[in-house]
Amino acid sequence: HKVINMSEEDLVAIAEEFDQEELVAEMKKLDLEASSFQARYEIVSDEPLGVGGHGEVYLGRDTKTKELVAIKRINYAKGEEDRVRREAATLKSLDDPGVPKYRAHAFLPNSNWGGKPEFALVSDLVSKDPSQPADQRKPAPSLAHCLEKRPTTLQVYEIGMQMLKILDHAHERRIVHRDLKPSNVLINDDNEVSLTDFGVSKFLGQRTRTCTQAGAVGSEGYIAPEQYSGKRQDISIETDYFS
Repeated sequence: HKVINMSEEDLVAIAEEFDQEELVAEMKKLDLEASSFQARYEIVSDEPLGVGGHGEVYLGRDTKTKELVAIKRINYAKGEEDRVRREAATLKSLDDPGVPKYRAHAFLPNSNWGGKPEFALVSDLVSKDPSQPADQRKPAPSLAHCLEKRPTTLQVYEIGMQMLKILDHAHERRIVHRDLKPSNVLINDDNEVSLTDFGVSKFLGQRTRTCTQAGAVGSEGYIAPEQYSGKRQDISIETDYFS
């Protein structure tokens, strides 16, 4: 309620510090060398934790700390470096318990994981049981999996309230997720919710194009009308509320 009643001018005024182009420029300074990245992080399972239209997420390990992490692998073409950096910049700009924390990223021109250019983005693993040691944790299931068990009305309410708090945090930073769906929401054993996959998120007020394809961006069944019609100028925080 607090955010939805603000004009776009108000949002810009309170969130100037989150200028995304500046964040992307800062992220460029954090690009790790491919050799350093692959010496630090390794994929521990060939089975992806999640698959989307913009990349695949794998269970990984930080070889220095021995912690299990999530590694997103995104294919990119020459000239798309800032586009894929934008997802890392978005993740790094969010500081909420309901969003996996950014750790590192790198461009892998000749990835020994897949043999073709990839952008790798590392974040904290959303653990099924947070009380377990960081090197023994198992990935949390998605809301899509939890819905198979027919949650109670109270559980639905609790999940919804947590999602609204996460969205409030993102929207105050002018970030619209644009792809809210059960497979992008993870829930641990303590019924704590995490929102993942900011690959097609939009930065309100951003003049540059933030989507990765022409036309509609989103997932069938959850996409807002303005997304389905491809009217990017109509994208707002209400787009996430619809989903």
